[in-house]
Amino acid sequence: PATPAALRDAVRTALSEAEIRTTLEDLTALGVTASYRSVDVRDAAAVGTLVAEVTAAHGPVRMFIHGAGVLADKAIVDKTDADLDRVYDTKVLGATTLLGALDLAQLRGLVMFSSSTARFGRVGQADYAMANEVLNKLAQQVAAEHPHVRVRSLGWGPWDGGMVTPALAELFAQEGVRTIGLEVGAQLLVDALGHEAPTEWVIVGEGSRLPGPFASAATQTEVAAPAPGETVFTRTLGVDDHPFLASHAIGGKAVLPAAMMVEWFAHAAMAQHPGLRFVGIEDLEVYRGVKIGRTERVDVRIEAGAVEKADGQFCVPMELCSGGTNGSRVLHARTRVLLASSEVSAPNHDAAADAALPAYAEPVDTVYAQRLFHGQAFQGITSIDGLAAPGIKATVRAAPKPKEWMSAPVRGRWITEPLAIDCGLQAVIVWSATQAGTPSLPSRIGAYRQYRPFPREGARLGVRIAEQSGSRVVADLDWLDASGQLLATMSGGEFTLDAGLAGAFSRNRVE
Repeated sequence: PATPAALRDAVRTALSEAEIRTTLEDLTALGVTASYRSVDVRDAAAVGTLVAEVTAAHGPVRMFIHGAGVLADKAIVDKTDADLDRVYDTKVLGATTLLGALDLAQLRGLVMFSSSTARFGRVGQADYAMANEVLNKLAQQVAAEHPHVRVRSLGWGPWDGGMVTPALAELFAQEGVRTIGLEVGAQLLVDALGHEAPTEWVIVGEGSRLPGPFASAATQTEVAAPAPGETVFTRTLGVDDHPFLASHAIGGKAVLPAAMMVEWFAHAAMAQHPGLRFVGIEDLEVYRGVKIGRTERVDVRIEAGAVEKADGQFCVPMELCSGGTNGSRVLHARTRVLLASSEVSAPNHDAAADAALPAYAEPVDTVYAQRLFHGQAFQGITSIDGLAAPGIKATVRAAPKPKEWMSAPVRGRWITEPLAIDCGLQAVIVWSATQAGTPSLPSRIGAYRQYRPFPREGARLGVRIAEQSGSRVVADLDWLDASGQLLATMSGGEFTLDAGLAGAFSRNRVE
């Protein structure tokens, strides 16, 4: 049977072919004679043959637009040589192969489709950034050696279409990056070639927020990044005085758990607004993990924006950051914390959501040894009570007192329940590994609501898989007490499937 990855690739291919056919039909309707030929741009012999055929049929090539590119996004420690070669060679070897096959004396225009990633960077795209920056410098070289050729290397930001899905466009928007309209982008290409201009351009959507040093680098209007909010919480993290971190290591580095981010966001909001109680969060986005080596220490802070009131609750926008004085400010996570003057009543629990699932035979010890990366402090799943395509059910422990996890805790007892919450995320990882065949990690929490304190004996956990498409899994989670009453819920938990995580999970000791 076809795997989800194979089906995803087949769908992408079909959509791409349909888009090509539509474009050719549109060109024909405009009276343009166009032909489409497919070739591996890394294959010098195949490219040479194609250029010779085109030249024989139509005369010398006057304009060359290089837009080939592929992605293999993942952390640099997880990238394979094959990943690097595929991404780098498609851009760089593809360009040099085509330039080598063309008669540059006959060429009049050259456009390299580079990327703003070459200038600003992007998580998971070290190879893509490197390849596009080499493309920029190759364009500079051609411009210097062949002054009769009008050369432009355009560092495009994300377009409103193509590889940028609505979900990805939303992610870019949350990062302050606006997409480029199709008509606007096409006109910019024409404008870039229509008059004398620099060889290298960086083009982003109007209203995009760029890092300070690059604020004048783009061709469209940018707005300055907003001033940082008020710092309401600071903490210096190290494995020695936060030993729980040693039990949450990926790829040889301790990683601050999202569940602890939730706890500290809750603390910061309540400390800023005494007399109110924490009832939940909205839209927790994790952009860059807080990673710590054995001897490293990282200063983190939480910045808060202006509180807003809606529906009888108070919403506090917050960001978890590091750096920013002598170095660049790093945004690790962003959310909105919800506070209220009294406890919020839990909704009625849907009995249908408690439907039994088939038993899962693998012992919990084996799950932690083979499926998860979590060390002793985070091994809070005591039993897996059912697992199948619709979801997973488990029983989870509560965390010990804060002083057992860290020196000088910010409070004597938890506001949330970091171990039970983390176990919910762990359960989705187990589901991903067994049902989708690939490990996953959380990237976003749509909403978390907490209705009452977690009991010391722990909780029952129910996970429903709302969606699995491509490399994305969306899950909804319920935590219940022994009597079946809701303690907390999570909706819209998004997880990214990545086969490369298996190797990172195996390096679960802080190096």
